[in-house]
Amino acid sequence: MYKQGIGRRLLRHAIEASGGRICTEVLVGNEVALALYLSEGFQVKERVDGKLAGNESFAVSGYVLQRSASEA
Repeated sequence: MYKQGIGRRLLRHAIEASGGRICTEVLVGNEVALALYLSEGFQVKERVDGKLAGNESFAVSGYVLQRSASEA
């Protein structure tokens, strides 16, 4: 099930609950997730190649995204 707005609602809830700056990581190639985060005010801060938090078993490439409290 895609394109029902569930992910966007969950993300907006997390943003509201964060009360400030919020960061996340998206794997390179996951364009749908990247587009969602960018559309909600996140900015790509850097690209990381190697083992990411929660995925230490093998190396990957990902983007570190950040959204500040003032991004509305």
